[in-house]
Amino acid sequence: MEMKQFNPDCPELTLVLDNIERLRKAKGLSKNKMAKAGNIPKSSLSNLGKNTPGLINLCKLARGLDVSLAQLFSTADTYPDLTDRQEELLKLYDLMDTGRQQQLLMYARGLAGIMPDS
Repeated sequence: MEMKQFNPDCPELTLVLDNIERLRKAKGLSKNKMAKAGNIPKSSLSNLGKNTPGLINLCKLARGLDVSLAQLFSTADTYPDLTDRQEELLKLYDLMDTGRQQQLLMYARGLAGIMPDS
């Protein structure tokens, strides 16, 4: 995997690397599992803190994390350029009445281990 030298003065690179790590942990993936899912050599992931991957490898990492490439570049509170699966979930949600939407949110929060709103 061709790597470019990591530039600590570039906040965008820091954001991408932080997002990769945050998403990996949120999905409960080890670095090895993420590498396998993205078809990236494990040795390349061990250098992420020192080097940053090129665009093709960022695409592979996004695929391994099951997110869009744009989500690697976004802040934690935004969701640009959704994947097909994410878009499908939103379309299904929009087809539901308010009561079913609330049920789905409660169920999803439970699956994610998030306490319901009081």
